Amino acid sequence: MAATVLVTGHGPSVGAGLTRYVLPGLANPALEATEANAELRWRSAGTLSDLFVRIRTNNRGPSTITLRINGGAGNQSVAIGDSATGVFEDADTDAIVATDDTAYEIVTGAGGTAFSCSMISSLFAADTNTVTKFSASEGAFAGDNFTIFPGVVGIAFATLTEDETSVLLNAGGTLENLSVFVESNSRTTTCTIGSRVNEAAGNLSVSVTSTATGLFEDTSGSDTLVADDRINSFLTTLGSGGTIQWTWAAELTSTDGTFHLGTRNDSGIADPNIRFSSIGGIYNRSNSSTDFNMVLRRAALVSNLTSFHFQNSLNAATTVAFQVNDTDELSYSVPATTTGRFEDSASFNVLATDDVRHRIDASASSSGSIDPGPVVVMMGPAAAPEPAAATPMPVHNFGLVAPARGGRAY
Repeated sequence: MAATVLVTGHGPSVGAGLTRYVLPGLANPALEATEANAELRWRSAGTLSDLFVRIRTNNRGPSTITLRINGGAGNQSVAIGDSATGVFEDADTDAIVATDDTAYEIVTGAGGTAFSCSMISSLFAADTNTVTKFSASEGAFAGDNFTIFPGVVGIAFATLTEDETSVLLNAGGTLENLSVFVESNSRTTTCTIGSRVNEAAGNLSVSVTSTATGLFEDTSGSDTLVADDRINSFLTTLGSGGTIQWTWAAELTSTDGTFHLGTRNDSGIADPNIRFSSIGGIYNRSNSSTDFNMVLRRAALVSNLTSFHFQNSLNAATTVAFQVNDTDELSYSVPATTTGRFEDSASFNVLATDDVRHRIDASASSSGSIDPGPVVVMMGPAAAPEPAAATPMPVHNFGLVAPARGGRAY
């Protein structure tokens, strides 16, 4: 069915001669030395394809980035030459079946001082319907007798205020197949992790007992969603003592070909700057307009750019935009010191060969900063082009005289 876009963003440099693993989806993953800590569990069968990698900085020897499936190399891999930067692509495909685990593997070459990958992306075409794979990573949390509300894209960013992390959906679907991977856990009592819908408990949850680690799934529950619903996740801790670190993932299944892309960071943007970022995963930011450009690799109708801005001390208006080939196609303006949710509900067609990214412009401000929550767009089947206006047929009377009303022509 319709292919969705997975975008994992990562900025820190990878050391020389190392093998590290990165979580797919829409996450901001850590670089993991252990593959299991970066694996994404699939419950929907389909095809992963069109590996896309952008290398931001690199002065190391030849390196590779490979899609891994169940601990082995898949068909998709890119070779990155000595000190090479820019875009690397592999149009190969990998079949995915239920219970497959996937990760991206980065193997760096020798020498040098930097190897920074600004994004890794794949397309996923489910065998049935259209599946958005939400995923987010959370650092170690140590709160006792707390319920917190991490996000479901990028940096999970645990908070007590749900609007700060919620993703606004502009089309309905079914949220299902929750998978939680617990990397470390020294909690002395059971934790509960699950879904939230419109600031209320969802139907997806798992219980993680004291000190337990590994994969926990809920494949029986589901949340039925409609347009304008908001989703995020929760963690409830009981008792006292210890920390827990986990990643959260779930599948949003739609029947109309729509899917969502979201990005999130846990730090604000200060004056007076213009920053560019990826449209998925971490909201890493750069002064360079090309660092986070991504070729979409499928035609789509893009709409509904939205975010909840929960902190804003900038003393002038800020523009947030979805750019295509360096041009703002969706955008909204956040007035000085104003917070809340903003949205541009317009739509437009994007070609498979177009470059896309986000832009946030705080250049008019002389003081302060602004913090967006998850920045989200919806995508769906490309709209059919408007039909060309019909050309009027020429009129010929072949010398006949037009009749008067009620008469005849001779």
